Amino acid sequence: AFRVFFQGNAPFIGQTANLGLRVDIMSYSEFYAGAAAEFGPLSLGARLKWLNGLTSLHTERNRLDLYTSDDVYQLELTSDYLLHASPDPEALNGGEIGLETPTFDLDRIISRNSGLAFDLGASLRIGEKLRLDAAVMDFGSILWKDDVVAYTSNKTISYEGNTFGSLFSEDSLSLEASLDTLEDLLGFEEVAGESYRTALPWHFQAGARYQVLKWLDVSGVFFGQMRGERMFSGVSVGGNARFKVLETGLSYTAYGNSLFNIGLHGMLRLGPVRLYLATDNIVNAFRPNDSRLANGRAGLQLAF
Repeated sequence: AFRVFFQGNAPFIGQTANLGLRVDIMSYSEFYAGAAAEFGPLSLGARLKWLNGLTSLHTERNRLDLYTSDDVYQLELTSDYLLHASPDPEALNGGEIGLETPTFDLDRIISRNSGLAFDLGASLRIGEKLRLDAAVMDFGSILWKDDVVAYTSNKTISYEGNTFGSLFSEDSLSLEASLDTLEDLLGFEEVAGESYRTALPWHFQAGARYQVLKWLDVSGVFFGQMRGERMFSGVSVGGNARFKVLETGLSYTAYGNSLFNIGLHGMLRLGPVRLYLATDNIVNAFRPNDSRLANGRAGLQLAF
């Protein structure tokens, strides 16, 4: 879809391009209770979460096909969209539907949009130096039924003698402008809203840690996240060194199409005060303007 927005439809003459954008955005609060137990070398833990949905935008159907005729370059736009929302974004955002989550009031922190989720974890010690770990987190869903509305678009529109770029303004190279124009083309109509369910993007990880020396261990982990029907996964290997007041580590991570990420973390213990600093990619952290993705974390903890 983004290739057509920014490069036009010329590469798709005589073809049908799928422009359908899938939207699944939500915010929620959670309350949880957990328990853990040890059975010899095996440790098990679980946490049950009660979820309260605050805001949601969710596409149940997202078909938007653009066909460019190779005869007279006629454009044909066919849509079959169904967008669910809770609460009504038009009421909260001044009459605009938008493709962003509406603002919410803290009064909605407890709502009729409820659900359950759980975390499960296990750790197994093999001998004195090897430990195996596995966990599943945020496995659950929310049923949305409070102030639910739905918007639909089912139409076929033809444009004679146009290119796709001509349907956009001159500043349409911005994604926000492209989405606004796309929304105008779809021409959403409000229909009777019905309750709908959305799954949380749940996480999983499985790995092992081996103590090489008293102050040094190495580890490896396979991890991922499920978003709808798609899985995003990666692997990470690294080492961790512990000294009297300092703990530090280095890691290599491959995630998706990003195959070269060198991470670094450190924690300084000064009595009850712990200062920590971490990044998943030390190179990008020092040149964020030249990187597609950069992150870093710093903080302070108090331990008594």
